[in-house]
Amino acid sequence: MSYKVIICSKIKVFDLSYTGLNDNGLFRLTKNISSFKNIKVINLKDCNITTYSEKYITQIKKQKIKIISSELKPMKKESFGIILGGSTNSGKTTFIKSYMHNELDNILSSVGVQFYSIKNPKDVKINFIIYDTPRWTDRYTFLFNIYMRLIDGAILLFDLSSVNDIDELPFCLEIFENYFELEEFPILLVGTKADREMEVHPGKISDLMEKYKFIKYFEVSSTDFKNVNESVQFIFDYIYEKYQLGKTLPKNNEDKNKGNNKDKKKGKNK
Repeated sequence: MSYKVIICSKIKVFDLSYTGLNDNGLFRLTKNISSFKNIKVINLKDCNITTYSEKYITQIKKQKIKIISSELKPMKKESFGIILGGSTNSGKTTFIKSYMHNELDNILSSVGVQFYSIKNPKDVKINFIIYDTPRWTDRYTFLFNIYMRLIDGAILLFDLSSVNDIDELPFCLEIFENYFELEEFPILLVGTKADREMEVHPGKISDLMEKYKFIKYFEVSSTDFKNVNESVQFIFDYIYEKYQLGKTLPKNNEDKNKGNNKDKKKGKNK
């Protein structure tokens, strides 16, 4: 994305018009707004931003910066992007191919970034981006930057049969944090290879769920297709409601309900 700074009557204008800037790009701009010294006007005319970005525009205006913008576009979308993150051996490619084709023949480990696309029963296209997140794959970051404009949610996968595989996930979340507001970005946690002996301590999974407030946790097996369709459908429905219907389910919904039930029981005991 290219942009220019125009100096007009000693007023600096940050011109982002016609650059294709989207909601994710505006969020990143908001995070770094303090570094744009002496900028008085930001031109967002004809950018690809939606009503979802109203809060970011408000934050910029609080810095006493004037916004030039066309009418914000409605949030409805014809396609959704879901990124799959995790270590090289977490089973990302096997997981998504078993969802798309229900077949497991000739599957190779993903390297860097892979892209798949499929139509949902609701006639909405889902674009799946598979990204390997170990630290030694930093050389693929430029591809990651390109695909970020397509992303609406994430599935983080880890191998249940590996003791340390789950430890890669915080690194993945650090990357997401550069592009999204994690409190509002829907992330589904998936433990793969559930047909094998479990080596991950359940406490590690609970700690991650509590710390990052993932929308839900599934244990799946791509070998016998256990919970594969169910997990993808869950995050699709979550994103669909957010964009097409203008509402969002609470994160970690079941855990919150359990907590409420416990409180009610305590009240009865008293």
